Amino acid sequence: MRTFMAVRIVATPALEIVLSQLSRLRPSLKVVAADELHVTLPFLGETRADQVPELAAALQAVAAAEHVQSLKIHGLGAFPSISRPNVVWAGFENPVPLVRWSDRLWERCEALGFAREARPFHPHITLARVKSVPPASLIGEIQQKSATDLGDTTIDALVLFRSDPGPAGPCYTSIASARLPP
Repeated sequence: MRTFMAVRIVATPALEIVLSQLSRLRPSLKVVAADELHVTLPFLGETRADQVPELAAALQAVAAAEHVQSLKIHGLGAFPSISRPNVVWAGFENPVPLVRWSDRLWERCEALGFAREARPFHPHITLARVKSVPPASLIGEIQQKSATDLGDTTIDALVLFRSDPGPAGPCYTSIASARLPP
């Protein structure tokens, strides 16, 4: 099974508006459902079922040393660049807790034999994937909202997800989680 560790993001009213605006650009874009929003911390890839208890223990250990965090969602961007968008994302005003959690989880996952991704970690919420040539208006939308406040979100748990492919896109199932203390 394919797995990743993440934090869930509850869609703020401002994010709901952005998702609605991006939905108007279908079929060029595949927009993420509001209830599927998350920030991937370690993406682990292929994982054996017998590794899940150790991964759940890693989540628990990292969560126990942290606290519930409120983060400000701020600005839109695109990978690999605004001029050539493949992924449209929302960022954070202060992503330091997300970077710290990712590093701490990776330390534990590497000890379990998982290989850390080579590219640097850039905390983001994927909002849409570009499926074909994007409409010209997409670049303007991203630039217009590059510094927009998109609301606050509370992070209260670290989650291990299984990702299963499906006709409408991947389906994410929580297979372990660890609550952050208040």
